[in-house]
Amino acid sequence: MTLRNGRAVILVKASDKNMYGGLLHGDSASKQASYIEPASLVGLNNRKMELVEKEKDEIHRILTRLSRSVAAIADEEISNIETCGILDAIFAKAQWGKLHDGVAAELTEQKEIEIVRAKHPLIDPKKVVANNYHLHDPKRILLITGPNTGGKTVSMKVIGLFVLMTYVGIPVTAESAVIPFFDNVFVDIGDDQSVVESLSSFSAHIKKQAEIIRSATENSLVLMDEVGSGTDPKEGESLAISILNYLRDVKATCVATTHYGRLKAYGKRHDDIMVASVQFDQEKLEPTYRFIEGLTGQSNAFEIAERYGLPKSIIKYASFLKEQAKSKEDILIERLETQLNETTLKNDELSQKIAEVKALQESLIKERNQLLKEKDDWQKNAQAEANQYIEEAQHKADEILAQMRNEQAKYHEVLNVRNQLKKIQPLEEVDETNYDDITYHVGDAVELRSSNQVCEVIKIGRKEITVSLNGRTIHVKKNQIRPSSHVIPKNKTNTSVHIRSHNIYASMSLECNLIGMHVDEGIEKMKDYMDQAKIHGLKTFRII
Repeated sequence: MTLRNGRAVILVKASDKNMYGGLLHGDSASKQASYIEPASLVGLNNRKMELVEKEKDEIHRILTRLSRSVAAIADEEISNIETCGILDAIFAKAQWGKLHDGVAAELTEQKEIEIVRAKHPLIDPKKVVANNYHLHDPKRILLITGPNTGGKTVSMKVIGLFVLMTYVGIPVTAESAVIPFFDNVFVDIGDDQSVVESLSSFSAHIKKQAEIIRSATENSLVLMDEVGSGTDPKEGESLAISILNYLRDVKATCVATTHYGRLKAYGKRHDDIMVASVQFDQEKLEPTYRFIEGLTGQSNAFEIAERYGLPKSIIKYASFLKEQAKSKEDILIERLETQLNETTLKNDELSQKIAEVKALQESLIKERNQLLKEKDDWQKNAQAEANQYIEEAQHKADEILAQMRNEQAKYHEVLNVRNQLKKIQPLEEVDETNYDDITYHVGDAVELRSSNQVCEVIKIGRKEITVSLNGRTIHVKKNQIRPSSHVIPKNKTNTSVHIRSHNIYASMSLECNLIGMHVDEGIEKMKDYMDQAKIHGLKTFRII
């Protein structure tokens, strides 16, 4: 059993096809068998075909109804789809920027380009060299020189690529970037020679450059790789100078690369042209890919040729021919350029080291301030905790004393509490004031730094100051007191009791012995002792 044209049939030998009756639906490819629809299946096949047609009609009806429903909201759905596409593109750009450590460039109406630590997004992040690119008024043309395979074209492409990435909202792979508005970006990079169009390398470049010159304005960005190349060097140099001179006249922003010596000298002579170079390591005979402003680089064609396997005999003879062709002026210029390049490199390295030292200094200052803040916070917290603990212990001692008065409690309970107080060493706040430099006068109100008690200055000596404290005369040093805002009553008189500040506690013992006394007697003696300790400013004492 099989299907033929949608109807169920059976396969029989071609010689027996008339024996079964029914409808013939054709023969097999070998003509050895025939497809027969028996009479018994005709009705079933017809019924099947009717159901298939009804199914098609129902599908058509459903699709028509759905189409009418969608047509009513088609504009909204199309708008939603477009919005989803826009959002998807925005999220994709943001995700790409996050993956490549990109930043959003700042757009400016000023004709200035400033890109810090730019990296080409298509170069391996482990190998790419970050460079800075700056182009400000009055400089509108950046002329990049340096060795072959040294990164001149890559630097030019990075600038153009970052401009276009900024315009479409893609983060740029740099630390920061300021990009101006350009109405057009014109590019002449690569070799578009064509046999079909009869274009050589030079004519292909000239065709592009002619289009650029016809369209460029002061709001345009022009990128030209190896301007004036592909023809006689003298003619190419002259043509390149003329093209750059035209772009200067229209005030277009331009980035160009070159190997021409006259073009380098032309750039050095004009203030609106910035000459830069990509660095070449003369010791390793390989490019470093570092972009250096204000430096004119050599092409280093012989070194590059040797690196890529050109026989040394050829390179040696080429060097000989080059030296023969040099004039005295060329030799002098080359020496001066070498000295200038060395000076520029040293200045660049020095500036980099200065920046590193400044960054390290700022980091150390920030770390020091943080440590001082943490120290101050710790001291304040420790002081607060110690004071709170002392207050709680003092309060507990007062409660026990009250209980002893009312209930004649045993004295050892007080001893236990006071032993706890004895172990506590309250933290003193750090006071960095230089009190030796303060001038005092007789009658001034001062405070003892050890106990915060207010005194009056009654005599000023060469090494000591005499103060009056609660009727006692005390001799102190200047660094043991500080000015007080309290007012000393004028009618107060002094007594003749003298105490030396260095022996201020000598008049009383640091221990109060209550052993062998009755409770009432012990309480009275302890109260008197604590009162005296408070007057003398004792912070630590012992009750036995």
